[in-house]
Amino acid sequence: MNEQTVNVLLVEDSPTDARLIRHELREVPGYGLEVDVACRLEEAAVKLSQQPFDIVLLDLGLPDSMGFETFLKIQQILPRIPIVVLTGSDDEAAGVEAIRRGVQDYLVKGTIDGKTIARAIRYAIERKQAEAALQAKNDELALANRELEAFSFSVAHDLRNPLNSIIACCSVLSSEGESRLDADMQTAVNHITAAARRMARLIADLMELSKITRREMNNDSVNLSDIARGVFVQLRDFDGGRIADIDIDPDLTVEADPGLAVILMENLIGNAWKYTARAERARIQVGRTIIDGKAFFHVRDNGVGFDNALAGRLFKPFQRLHSDKDFDGTGIGLAIVKSIVDKHGGSIRAEGEVGKGATVYFRLER
Repeated sequence: MNEQTVNVLLVEDSPTDARLIRHELREVPGYGLEVDVACRLEEAAVKLSQQPFDIVLLDLGLPDSMGFETFLKIQQILPRIPIVVLTGSDDEAAGVEAIRRGVQDYLVKGTIDGKTIARAIRYAIERKQAEAALQAKNDELALANRELEAFSFSVAHDLRNPLNSIIACCSVLSSEGESRLDADMQTAVNHITAAARRMARLIADLMELSKITRREMNNDSVNLSDIARGVFVQLRDFDGGRIADIDIDPDLTVEADPGLAVILMENLIGNAWKYTARAERARIQVGRTIIDGKAFFHVRDNGVGFDNALAGRLFKPFQRLHSDKDFDGTGIGLAIVKSIVDKHGGSIRAEGEVGKGATVYFRLER
């Protein structure tokens, strides 16, 4: 910083203040500050478009712009330039608000000298450079994630056709070759069919997870109670022999993407339905719980439960806590649920006890 000139644009309508600040900055050794002055926002815009500046010292009260809007207009002209606000004591609140919106620092006139301003300039430029570097890394990571998601989706899509062919051929062997296959060969064909069907389900779930991460959000008012009732109707139609006590709190409304909300509830309630299959009388409850002053929705069941020490694994892909032999599944459902919750800026967690059921709590809002 000390080895190169720092070009500063001072936007200040008071000639006296401008001369004083300019003089004090020139007297600070080791910083190499070159100061140009604009007394109006319009003049500052012209200078910023014609000359390279490293930082702007900005008075929020100008003849052609007042208050916080002054900062916003400068930010619109050059979004990446660091800005330090100069404010009188009566507009300190505006300076604080500017910090929240992206200003690097604010200084109160009458309480500062050249060294203070120079330090603020140096730190503001360094912070802005660090922010830019971090943003560039985030952009690279986001691009890599998008490319990985697209690759995964493409691979999954391309794998479906050969798998469907395997399943179809196995079906032909089982139906038409029954008289010609001995018991061991028939068992082998059955194993191949089961494995291919499981892989097909796994691919379908991975494609669903990939689509959710890339999907655009369209939030609206959603009634989770209505969605839950619809899911239970479908489950009972599919598995009519099941006896279950279903309790759904009324009016569980939230701002969310309607399509994603349906997928979320289908997975959570589907899990509760699956893991209560061995209960003498299944009980599943969908409702709302207040935790630390915040409202969470929950899906609770009296199924097989799980070791609560392993709760952190539940929402990771392929991390199943129960054997495939006991409960069918791919280990993707709860990962899909977490992806949906994350897209809404919410949070999710689960509690369980072996043999005594489980509860999943989630929020779809910050």
